[in-house]
Amino acid sequence: MIKLKVMKKLLVVLILFFLLFSTSGPTLIFSEELSPTEPENTPTASPTLPVFDFDKAYQDYTYTYNLYLEAYKEYLIAKNEYETYKTLTAKTIALEQTITMLQIRDEVLATFLLALRIKLAQETNISSSKINLLYLKLDEEANWYRQHKETLISAGSIPDLMKLSAKTQEHYQKTDPLIYQSQLEVFLYWESLLHEKLQLQIDAIEEKIIEIRDQGDKSTSSLERWLLEAKNRKERSDEKLREARSIQVAEKANFSSNRYVFNNAISILEQAHQYLKETNVLLIEIIKEVKRGD
Repeated sequence: MIKLKVMKKLLVVLILFFLLFSTSGPTLIFSEELSPTEPENTPTASPTLPVFDFDKAYQDYTYTYNLYLEAYKEYLIAKNEYETYKTLTAKTIALEQTITMLQIRDEVLATFLLALRIKLAQETNISSSKINLLYLKLDEEANWYRQHKETLISAGSIPDLMKLSAKTQEHYQKTDPLIYQSQLEVFLYWESLLHEKLQLQIDAIEEKIIEIRDQGDKSTSSLERWLLEAKNRKERSDEKLREARSIQVAEKANFSSNRYVFNNAISILEQAHQYLKETNVLLIEIIKEVKRGD
């Protein structure tokens, strides 16, 4: 069964990310983990390094995203005051708030990409040229946004900042397809793993049926028919999995097109998963019949 909770979390990550450039977004709740103060002269165990996994990376992302929402509100206030009063003080504050907002926006992108990279590593747990290339690209993209963040402080005016901001939006056209393709690889891996496990069950059951048939003390015709039907369902599932694997997100961003391609691939994987479920039901019936015969 596909890990629905993790899938929902991934999709929430993706939805939040696409709201990044909007003027409003969901309210996120984050509570910082405070390290307890150790009493003086109290023996303590050897410290252990904190585990930085997807949950921690996702928490960092949502926290940073929440900071962005607050910074964006402050930016709008400062921008409106400058446009209203045109004072030097208002201009300075507007410049500072714009820098802060854009820097946090870059950091949101970087933390998101890190979370996605960790999820890809945790869930697939494989080394292949395709996955390794995705790792490399995710790292490159995260580094780009962090380097771009450092350039913002050098801007001397709001128009200069808007030019730098435009670079982020332009570069995001390269990031967007990578996000979809990386998440698609996670879903493909999950489904492939289930296919492999079910194939092992089919092979084991077929061996058992052959053993019963060779003993000659029981008819296996019904069992063989059910097994053939199970294999047919499994083959249909395999076909759908191959179809989903053939789908590639375009390397240049077309936001609506990429969303459609990704959703289409997920829909095909759901069909593949349904055939797997039907295969599993047939295998369970075969096992029950074999046990009754024993």
